Amino acid sequence: HRIAAPARKWPAFTTGASVASQTEGGAVSETDPVAAFGSSAVTMKAGQIEVSYQFLDRAGPGISGDQALYEQIKQQLDAQIDVYAINQAIASAQTVTENSAFTVTTASGVGGFLGNLKSAKNKLHDTAGVRMKGTSAFVIGDLADYLSAYVDAQGRPLFSPTLDDNQLKLRAEGDPQAEGYTGYVLVGLALFQDDNIPNLGTTSNTQVIVTRPETILQLEGAPIPYLYPPAVAGSLDAILGLRAYCATITRFKEGVSTITGSAYKASTFA
Repeated sequence: HRIAAPARKWPAFTTGASVASQTEGGAVSETDPVAAFGSSAVTMKAGQIEVSYQFLDRAGPGISGDQALYEQIKQQLDAQIDVYAINQAIASAQTVTENSAFTVTTASGVGGFLGNLKSAKNKLHDTAGVRMKGTSAFVIGDLADYLSAYVDAQGRPLFSPTLDDNQLKLRAEGDPQAEGYTGYVLVGLALFQDDNIPNLGTTSNTQVIVTRPETILQLEGAPIPYLYPPAVAGSLDAILGLRAYCATITRFKEGVSTITGSAYKASTFA
């Protein structure tokens, strides 16, 4: 979506109506719902470099120096938009914390990583006012590869690939760090890989994100390139840059869960 306004708003109910049994002649349950707007300020992501006109003029036969530099900046721009969207989405997320040693499953019962996924998924449909079925989990690439390589006591892969079922990329277009659907479905959640997911605060613990992506609105304008004439006339240096506007609105703040803790040290999966 193209963004032109200083902020974007989306209508949402903050409290709902009520329904209860009514006895003959008695009062009917009445609670007036309250509506408000979910909103997000429009953020501009931008980057630029100082480049000599000699480079632009002599990049090589059939090679446009400015296009090569724009492509490099575009990848970084897309990654930063992805990071911004992730941070906006998890700002008020519900949390599952696991500080024991990492395991994929337990010997019996529900536990380990799969148990954490179920807990995070349960929070979405157990929370009043949300009651949402989670459909997707997002992890860093190292954790995705760790899980896909996991085998049982007989050396058999613990998880089998699943047809993509037309899964969307769910990433900024052209961003090589957000690789999309992994081909695996765990406890009913399509597993997506995104290396732009930040570690939690100053710790080295990664985060697993569980949500229903279509409830998160991502508005993103087309990238705007610019090339200013020589900024320093004496040295023939130009300023080349790229900027874009974006906004992220999480329609249901509690409709996102994160899993983290010392069990999810990023170094464990490297």
